[in-house]
Amino acid sequence: ELMVAMVLGLFLMIGAMSVYTQGRQHYQSAGSVARLQENVRFAFDVLEADILLAGFWGQHNIGTNTNVSGVAVACGANNVTAWALDTANPVEGTNNVPGSSNENVMPNCSAFGDGVIPDTDVLVVRHASGQSQAFTNGRIQIQSDLGKSQTFSDGALPLGFDAIESTTHDAVVNAWYLSTDSSTLDDVPSLRRRTLINTTMVDEEVIAGVENMQIQFGVDTDNDGSIERFVDPDNDVVAGN
Repeated sequence: ELMVAMVLGLFLMIGAMSVYTQGRQHYQSAGSVARLQENVRFAFDVLEADILLAGFWGQHNIGTNTNVSGVAVACGANNVTAWALDTANPVEGTNNVPGSSNENVMPNCSAFGDGVIPDTDVLVVRHASGQSQAFTNGRIQIQSDLGKSQTFSDGALPLGFDAIESTTHDAVVNAWYLSTDSSTLDDVPSLRRRTLINTTMVDEEVIAGVENMQIQFGVDTDNDGSIERFVDPDNDVVAGN
């Protein structure tokens, strides 16, 4: 009878351990999914706030009426004004938004750690700050009225602008990318951005644990105000517009 009781007890213990192990695995799996979802939500919230302002230049949204001359942007010891402000093209929110696995989309401004994760996209967003700001010497700002905008960094009202009829905004440049490394965890990927602070592009970590980022643009092919299809950033339709 004692042996039978011991065998029955052993079977019960095995069953209990099996239930415990399965429950623990389920808890760990659910926790991992919850952390992943939280990371995704946080990343979307941060990106969305920036993307929604793309193409905003103060009192107007006409990129071709924004003059970005007269200022310089640095990344370390390098002058990166050309790509940071896209001085060769009309300033638009979608300029230089390549789907590239190469950090050279931001030349002379190295990515963090071992570089950009291969086959992930890089998103560059440029705009004026949502709120007007006080004049600040040593910071790239945008003076805007209903017809034009001008960048400056000397803290003084640019020529051709009325102090009452125009507003002052900080210039915002964010280059979003995924790094193979994190600032706090080795070999853990992270969502990062090179962001314009005063006159310098500074690298910041947004959140660790993001492994992939793929960008697509909605294209209005017939100019009716609605999106007909989605394309990758390096698609000829996007590149040509």
